[in-house]
Amino acid sequence: MLATSVARGPLAVTTAGCYVARMARNLSCAVLLLAVLALAVALPGAGLAQKPETGPALSGSAPPPEAPPAPAAPAPEVPRAPEPQAPPVAAPPPPDRLKVFVLTFSPGDHPFYKFGHNAIWIHDEGTKNPINRDKVYNYGMFSFGDPKLIPKFVLGRFMYWLDSDPYAQTVRVYKHENRAIESQELDLAPEQERELARLLEENAKPENRYYKYDYYRDNCSTRVRDMIDSVTGGRLRAAAAAPARLTYRQQTLRLTESLPAEYVALNFAMGNAIDQPVTKWEEAFIPMELQETMRHVTLVDANGVERPLVKDEKLLLPSQQTPPPKDPPVWWHYSLLVGLALGGVFALLGRAGVKDKRARAAFGMLVSVFGLFWGFFGLFFLFVWFFTDHQVGYHNENVMLSVPWSIVLVGSGINVARSRVPSIKRAHFLIKAALISSLIALVLKVLPWFDQANGFFLVFFIPFWAGVFFGINELKQALFVARPPVEVALVAEAASGSKPKAKKAAAKPATPPPPADREAD
Repeated sequence: MLATSVARGPLAVTTAGCYVARMARNLSCAVLLLAVLALAVALPGAGLAQKPETGPALSGSAPPPEAPPAPAAPAPEVPRAPEPQAPPVAAPPPPDRLKVFVLTFSPGDHPFYKFGHNAIWIHDEGTKNPINRDKVYNYGMFSFGDPKLIPKFVLGRFMYWLDSDPYAQTVRVYKHENRAIESQELDLAPEQERELARLLEENAKPENRYYKYDYYRDNCSTRVRDMIDSVTGGRLRAAAAAPARLTYRQQTLRLTESLPAEYVALNFAMGNAIDQPVTKWEEAFIPMELQETMRHVTLVDANGVERPLVKDEKLLLPSQQTPPPKDPPVWWHYSLLVGLALGGVFALLGRAGVKDKRARAAFGMLVSVFGLFWGFFGLFFLFVWFFTDHQVGYHNENVMLSVPWSIVLVGSGINVARSRVPSIKRAHFLIKAALISSLIALVLKVLPWFDQANGFFLVFFIPFWAGVFFGINELKQALFVARPPVEVALVAEAASGSKPKAKKAAAKPATPPPPADREAD
């Protein structure tokens, strides 16, 4: 501030000088005018003719008076009636140029499309650009080109994002996939429609668009649900507080009914978290369930009048696909038959393997294959439980059926096929432990903490492990109980490849065969 004042010093001096000169000129003019007036008063006959006060307007601004005029005496105030004032005119509301629709897409043929899909369609009549006039906001975007796709998926950290596409392009995509499209026009107030459009645009920004996907609690349908609930002041959530008709697992099984492999895999990998009771709000992770729930939601205007949330429904694109069943299929008897069949095969091969090397080899190889299969799943269940974000895989009771230690049967089974005595003993112990674990899993169902709906797998694994145990027990009994100790030693030495001992044993007199009228033990 000091530097500014010093810099402006000469300018201030110049301005002051001009002001003094102007005041001197004004003073001279005033003295001359007073002299003329005095002369006119002294000589009345020589006065100037009077003119009306309608001279031309002067330009510029008059100098300030040297002294303010004396104030005149105020006139007495007369009370006056207040003038009526017109009420303020309210600004007209903005025109209702938005229309909001929820689009529901039917399930498709691909395993990823079995649960259906939905999106929000905003139609803006005030936009001239046809691309921006009809925008479909889709929360189900993901990329197969992500180099970290598999690690993210395995660890439960898969990212989805929100994107918008033109309405016409969306219809072309689902028409190509032979999937139906149904629309529900929402009867929102204009301010609610504008708020929804604003939230979607804000959510579609690069810094806001990504979210960690969860099968049941945070997916494309729950995002649509939350947006609608936000602009309706919680009316959707209030209408969806009732208990749901099905659990997460039951919904999963009914929607994968047409793909048995997906049905079994998802049912096998999910823990008891998806068997707990849920509400219709939580059940809205299925787009078709959200569609049904919105039909029962009402809104209340400023006058307290209720109206349905859904103004109109239309089928925009038909499909020839068969809709999924209303309830999950009942397939436990198929699982029981398969378990009995496989267990029976193992039992027959084990019994025949006592005398037939080919049957024993087949038994050992099957033990190795199934040991690899069930051992992998058992270890995978533990990995999901302790090292990933897949909460739906926690506390999976199927780990007591598909036991992790059966992975050791991969090597033991191969050696059982080669008649290795130590491997037969080891396999006998591991298979017995698997059967006991399966029986314990069944008994624990009487306790309230073991409430996972895994009866489909209990009826499979118990007869399966029972058949495998029967077969391996036959081989062990034949080698260690029914045969004399000398023959057991010979078999053990032959299995270990000890040639000198085998030759020495061969020099001994052979054991005479049993009599023809009695069978060997």
